[in-house]
Amino acid sequence: MAVRIGGTDHPLEPVGHDVFSALLPVHDPADYRLVVRYPFDHTVVVADGYRFLPTLGELDRHLISEVGTSGCGMCSVPIPVRTTRPTAW
Repeated sequence: MAVRIGGTDHPLEPVGHDVFSALLPVHDPADYRLVVRYPFDHTVVVADGYRFLPTLGELDRHLISEVGTSGCGMCSVPIPVRTTRPTAW
C-alpha cells in the first residue's frame, strides 16, 4: 500500500487490523490517491472516498452500530483478495 501525492508514492505501514499509516511531508494532502498492490503484480490506483469531510456522518454511525449487532459477512471480488461487507442493510 502507498499513498500517491503529486506523482510521488509514499509507502504506508500496517499498524494492525487492516489499518495503514504514514507520516507525509506535505501540509495539505487534499488531492491524493491510494496505490494498492495485489499479488501477481496487479496494482490499482484509486481515489480514497474518505478524504472528503465529513468522513463519518450520522448515517455512517447508524450503519456501523447496526453492523455491530448484526455481524459481518465475508465476500469475494474477482481478484484473489478477501474482504468484508456489512450485512445490516
